[in-house]
Amino acid sequence: MNYRLTPIDYRDLWLVLTPEEVKDEFGEYSHSARHIRSFYKRAGLSKMLKHRKELMRALDVPEGVSKEDLLYQEIERVREITVRKIWNKIREFKQEWDFT
Repeated sequence: MNYRLTPIDYRDLWLVLTPEEVKDEFGEYSHSARHIRSFYKRAGLSKMLKHRKELMRALDVPEGVSKEDLLYQEIERVREITVRKIWNKIREFKQEWDFT
């Protein structure tokens, strides 16, 4: 029995990884990039770049600090946490269900 990323996993990865990056990172544990994009569209989450730009506009940062740099630093921080959390779920699932 193999673990497959869940809708919650995909929701958590939205905005921090593109569908192609999700597929590259999780390989056999994820659906195809096309399937992921379709899931995001059905969930109303398909405009990642638009949402990133809206977040950038909403940021309140001191003068001289780049909103773009700040946003991408935060995205990278959340990406590391989220990817680590999902890999831990995959390892736990495999330990629980690996009967070999």
